[in-house]
Amino acid sequence: MNQIFNIFLNIKKEAANLFPSKEEKEAAKILPFLLQKRDEVNGEPLKNWCDYDSSSLKYAIVAAGEKGYIIEDYYHFNYLLIFKTEKIAQKFLETYKKEINILRPLL
Repeated sequence: MNQIFNIFLNIKKEAANLFPSKEEKEAAKILPFLLQKRDEVNGEPLKNWCDYDSSSLKYAIVAAGEKGYIIEDYYHFNYLLIFKTEKIAQKFLETYKKEINILRPLL
């Protein structure tokens, strides 16, 4: 019985360390919140309006430098934080900067 309990503890420890770093673990935890807010500010889910193969312009929040961010316009790239307009992207960055800083390791 004790041997089974030790095996269980080892499995639990391994499962707790699925991410290579604490920062990536925290980023993964904040990701669902930011994706829900992204869809909210865009007025609809990403899958309803964003076609990566189309020529429609999109705007993304992209990590730049050590601590900065830029709003980048693009047509065919895949980013996590994508917006219909530059104005929406800028407002999102201002509103959720603290959360975006946590997400930074995944950007």
